[in-house]
Amino acid sequence: MNYLSANRWAAITLVVMVALLLFGLLRRSKMINSAIDIDDLLLGEDGKISKAAAVMMGSFIVTSWIMAKLTLTEHMTEGYFMAYVGAWIVPSVTKLIVQGKQS
Repeated sequence: MNYLSANRWAAITLVVMVALLLFGLLRRSKMINSAIDIDDLLLGEDGKISKAAAVMMGSFIVTSWIMAKLTLTEHMTEGYFMAYVGAWIVPSVTKLIVQGKQS
């Protein structure tokens, strides 16, 4: 098995795993007694679809796919990883810390 076919199988495996995860989450969110509600990812505080939430979700999906692609093609660097962490994880942790200090 050469490098390209091994890389292709890794990508196919990643896509299948993500599809199964999404299918499971969607299926579970439709259950009456489920605590998971996928709609909350796209809704604003008023219960209507939020343009900002949709853009954030789309951006998260695209950047996560780019990170997976960089990893599969062995082009991932510490700089790319730190940019990803800085863009998505640091703001969430900061928000949790600030909310904890205010209460």
